[in-house]
This record gives sequence, C-alpha cells and structure tokens, in this order.
Amino acid sequence: MKIGIVNSTDFKKFALSHLQTITDLDIMIFAFGVTGEADLAKEITGESQIYSELVLLSLTLDCIVIAAMDTLIYGLKHKSAVIIEDGHIIDINDMVHGYDDEYDLGKGFRVYDTSKGKIGLIIHNDILFPESSRMLTVCDSDFLITLIDTSLGRDCMVMVRSSSVSNGIYNICSEPSSSYYCDELGVVQGYSKKDFLELDINPKKDYLLVKSRRKDKYKEIFSNFL
Repeated sequence: MKIGIVNSTDFKKFALSHLQTITDLDIMIFAFGVTGEADLAKEITGESQIYSELVLLSLTLDCIVIAAMDTLIYGLKHKSAVIIEDGHIIDINDMVHGYDDEYDLGKGFRVYDTSKGKIGLIIHNDILFPESSRMLTVCDSDFLITLIDTSLGRDCMVMVRSSSVSNGIYNICSEPSSSYYCDELGVVQGYSKKDFLELDINPKKDYLLVKSRRKDKYKEIFSNFL
C-alpha cells in the first residue's frame, strides 16, 4: 500500500511542486495547516472550494484523500478530518476530547471501511487517550491514521508508539513538520521532516495483547473509576 503525507506546505505549493510526479498512491494524507480552515457555509455557496479541490484530487489520483483541518460549521468550530473516496466525501470526522471551549467536541469514533482497508482516524487530542486507539482497534481497524496539530504540546510520538504496541496495529502519523509510522510492535519504521513523505507499507496486526485482555475486569475498573 502506497501512502503519501503532505506536511509543512500549502495546498497550491504542493500541487505545483509534487502533484505531477505522484503516481499509484492508495491514500493521500494532508496535515493540519495545508488546506487552511474550511467554512461549510462558504463551501456551500462556492465562496470557498477546499472540499471541491480535495474531491477533484481524489478523482485525479484515483486514491483516498484524508485531510486534517479546522472546520467551521455555522458557528461550531472543530478540529476535523475529511475523508474522500472515489470523488465522494464519506465523512467529516471531529476530535472527540477537548481541554477548553475553543473547539466543539465530536460525537464519537468511527472505522471507515474503504477499498484500501478499514481505517481508524485519531485526531489531535484523542491520541492522548489510550481508549481512542483501543476502541478503534477492537472495532476491527486494519491500521490507524493519527493527525496532530501544532498546539498539542506533548510528546506525541510516545503516544503514537504506545497505541501501536499496546494494540498490535500500524499507526501512520502526521505531526507539525514531520511524518512517521509505527509498525504493529511500536517500532518507528519511517520518519521524515520533508514537505512530502511517500510510504510503501504492508500493514500487519498482532492480536496477542488485544485477545489477552481481561474483559471481566473492565466493568470492575470503570465502575469504581466513574
């Protein structure tokens, strides 16, 4: 599976410098900041064409496009990722966890059953909560994609690696100015600070830890915790 990750550049610069050289990609990922903020009202009226450009790119490259961005929907602001396949917007997934009132919170997690496999999306703050990656894994994700913006202020790679090793699953991550992926054992197999990183991977899963967990103890733990 070939995956391209665009970091540290805007969409127009990327199109001018890289688009003609890209072939046979399965998934194209855009980091936070590449497309800018998307205002749904302006998208509907045609004042903004961010979604249209991403849909066209999906058709042109014949690939899945996943783009991280801040979204504004009639006064509600989210950290989000739009996922597009075959020129159709499948969904706009929003960050679930938040620390303050700057962003409205998403309704939940979802696994996307695509032609390239079942994709679990983790957005920004959600990587800091281990239950995010566990939930997506037990819901049968084939691999995870994590999209992190500039303001997180934590050692995100530790969390990305731990999500892989504790769930036995690949995690492809876009951080500010860097891209990397971890294999099912939590080992970083690819890392780059370039504007564009192309990966050729074969995601695997290690079911040992997920299958070995003590389900009977979860109710006990959470009943006491909550």
